[in-house]
Amino acid sequence: MRTSDKIGFDRNFRASKGDRPHFGSVSQFPLPRLRSFWASKPLMLSGNELKKAHKSFSFSKTTAPNGAVFPKSGPAPGCLKFDTPRRRLLDWPLPIPAPLKRTPLNAIHRGMGARMVDFGGWDMPVQYSGVIEEHHAVRKSVGLFDVSHMGEIEIRGVEAVQAADFLTTNAVSKLQIGQAQYSGLLYEHGGFVDDVLVHKVAAHHIFICVNASNQEKDFEHIRDLNRFEAVVEFSSDKYAQMAVHGPRAQSTLQKLTAIPLPEIRYYWFSDGEVSGAPARIARTGYTGEDGFEVYVAPSDAPRIWNEILQAGQEFGIKP
Repeated sequence: MRTSDKIGFDRNFRASKGDRPHFGSVSQFPLPRLRSFWASKPLMLSGNELKKAHKSFSFSKTTAPNGAVFPKSGPAPGCLKFDTPRRRLLDWPLPIPAPLKRTPLNAIHRGMGARMVDFGGWDMPVQYSGVIEEHHAVRKSVGLFDVSHMGEIEIRGVEAVQAADFLTTNAVSKLQIGQAQYSGLLYEHGGFVDDVLVHKVAAHHIFICVNASNQEKDFEHIRDLNRFEAVVEFSSDKYAQMAVHGPRAQSTLQKLTAIPLPEIRYYWFSDGEVSGAPARIARTGYTGEDGFEVYVAPSDAPRIWNEILQAGQEFGIKP
């Protein structure tokens, strides 16, 4: 037996004294026979485990290279086999992945031929015509994004502002109605739970936009640490969100709303209607270009998506 073969075998059989597998001298058995042994069992068993499982094994008479004969009833290493075939790795049941979540615009994306991917557990379009072409559209004209996978959490009550001020890093108390701020949601030890956008809708109403993969965790964190006279609501199912970004975003969206978009300053928002549906229009421009985020009811999202595309056709809008 080669030294390297012995080393490999010894490494597999390192165990505490008194619980070492009972196989006699390792050097007596050639590597092919040892390989046959390991192929016949799914897990390595200790000596004590082998004793307990002895009745489940069948052994055959074997002659070692030095002439020693192992009886059929003895634990002949290299010839150890299960009475029934071991289960292959592929035979073991695999965990079934959770189905991907879908936004209200999923059917539209697939109908338009978007390339869909698993994005944090959501079935989302990663591109339509191509990344470079869509990038240029946003930088030079206008682009449309489905960001309905983002989460929404609302805090209402006489101490809603105090609750949000306590839970996030920025000064919510300094916000005016209709103003938004970028902020952080922290654990008590100072580590980040998530980065969020906080909107002050009214004196007793805070609207928070959170990242898609963290929305349940963020809600539980806010709810559990809420020690104020305020109610925390998980509102993600109430909203779909579309982003219209680019130099021509204002010209595109203004066709569909009576809200004077030029009056919405950077990191401010306004409530009104888009295409006749109740909507909240914010101006945070997360892509780096000027733009608007449109929050509407999920049932209104498909129609408004198509109308935004129509309104931006003259500017070469790209989803």
